[in-house]
Amino acid sequence: MAALTDWVTMELLVTVKAYPSISTKYGEAVCVAGVRLDGPTPEWVRLFPVGFRDLDHASQFDKYQVIRVRAQQHTTDTRRETWKPDVDSIEVVRKLKAGAHWPERRAVLEPMLGPTMCELNRGRRGNGPGPSLGLVRPREVRGIKVRAENPWSEGQLGTAGQGNLLTPKSELVKPDHAFSYHWMCEDRACRGHTQKIVDWELGQSYRSWPQTGQSLLDALEDKWLGQMCGPGRDPMFFVGDQHTRPGQFLVLGTFWPRRRPDEHQLTFPIAA
Repeated sequence: MAALTDWVTMELLVTVKAYPSISTKYGEAVCVAGVRLDGPTPEWVRLFPVGFRDLDHASQFDKYQVIRVRAQQHTTDTRRETWKPDVDSIEVVRKLKAGAHWPERRAVLEPMLGPTMCELNRGRRGNGPGPSLGLVRPREVRGIKVRAENPWSEGQLGTAGQGNLLTPKSELVKPDHAFSYHWMCEDRACRGHTQKIVDWELGQSYRSWPQTGQSLLDALEDKWLGQMCGPGRDPMFFVGDQHTRPGQFLVLGTFWPRRRPDEHQLTFPIAA
C-alpha cells in the first residue's frame, strides 16, 4: 500500500470547479472535485489547490471531462478525499457526453448518490470521519436566497490582480452577491438546508452576462432554479464541506439531467 505522501497517477471525472478563491498561502486557487475512476471502486476526490487560470490551454479542462493527474494526499487538509495535484501533469483524456438524459454521466454518478445531506452533516459534526464530499438528491427545492457579499480585502485584490506572463488572463472579479439553495433532503427528519452555491459557472455568469442589477439576479435565479431544478429536470447537488469549518457544506455544483419518464416529480417551487 502506498504511503500517504506518495505520488500516484489517477483518472478523475471532473464534476465541479469552484469559483477561484484568493489566499496569501495559495494565491488564486480553485477547488476541483470529481470521481476517481482508476481504482477498484469509484470514489470522491478533491484536488486543491489548482491554479486553473494559470494552466496552459491544453491542460485546462471542463466539467464532465476525464483527466489524468499525478497527485498525493494532502498533508495539511485532513479531509480524506483531498489530494494535492501536480498541475503540470494534468492531461485531458476524454469527455462524457450529455445526450437526452445524460446516460453516460448518470452511469458513473447515480451509484455515487447518498447518504442524505442530513447524514453527511452528522458524519462531519465535530470534525467527524464521515465523507466531506457527496452527491445528494433534493426532495424539495424551496428557492434561492440572495445576499450581498463582502468585497475582497486589499491584500486579496492585489493577489487577484497579479498576472502571469506565460498565460494571459482576464481580471478576476468577486461577485457582489452570494446565492444559496434553500432545500429539503430525503431524510425524514430534515428541517431544511440553506447552502451557498460556489460553482464557477455561476460566478462566471454573474460577471459576464449582459444584464445588470435586479435583472441579472432574476436571470441567474431563473437558470439555477427555474431551469436546473425545473419540472423537466432531475436535479442533484454536488456538496462538500470546508476545511476550516467541518460540517459546513456548500453546493459545489448542480447535476441536472433531463427527467426520465418513470422518475418522481420534484416538489418545485414553493415560497422561498
